[in-house]
Amino acid sequence: MNKDKFNIVGVITISRCLEFLNFIPDHIMKRNAAYNLQYLDFLNELNNSYDINRSIEKSFIKNQIMILGSLLECFTFSLLYSFSSNIDFGKEWKEMGSLKKYITLHDQKRIKTSVEELSKGELKRRSDFSWMINIAEKNKIFGKEYASVAHFVREHRNKIHLTSMKEPEYEYFTPEKLKEAQNCVKKFLEQLSGKTKEEIKNTFLFL
Repeated sequence: MNKDKFNIVGVITISRCLEFLNFIPDHIMKRNAAYNLQYLDFLNELNNSYDINRSIEKSFIKNQIMILGSLLECFTFSLLYSFSSNIDFGKEWKEMGSLKKYITLHDQKRIKTSVEELSKGELKRRSDFSWMINIAEKNKIFGKEYASVAHFVREHRNKIHLTSMKEPEYEYFTPEKLKEAQNCVKKFLEQLSGKTKEEIKNTFLFL
């Protein structure tokens, strides 16, 4: 069966996406993030090209929120990794200075464990997303507002499990909630990519 080819001329390239992701510490994770950004751009082109049925639209929105949530987890992980790598764990805890008032010894050990896993060669993504958000907020890596929205996106991403849904999907996955998730990812890119807000806006039209 012959299939019509969807015109993807306007969809962003992987190489262009990678230009915005230099803050991600692992090559494979970085490329996976680029593929997800490209797919979101494709979905945006699809949405702009077709009048999508309202019932299908909810699943369309759900799909985008799942991807945005995965990207946000990746960005948060990268932030935490960067922060942890700059801590000198050879020093006594009492010499940690101003950091001590933000993080506890228990937190320090958990961060150190993450760094030790990362240094083994194969990057392991075992850290819980909720914990990463909380530890990033506690360490002032990002503020309470970012943490709140990040948890919002995380909770919506978890709705991929149908057994966890206590309400119909059409009530849960709305354009307004999608916009919140998009704004959160956009803010992270603005802070981490080293690119201007205008460049991000003109490159990722779905944000």
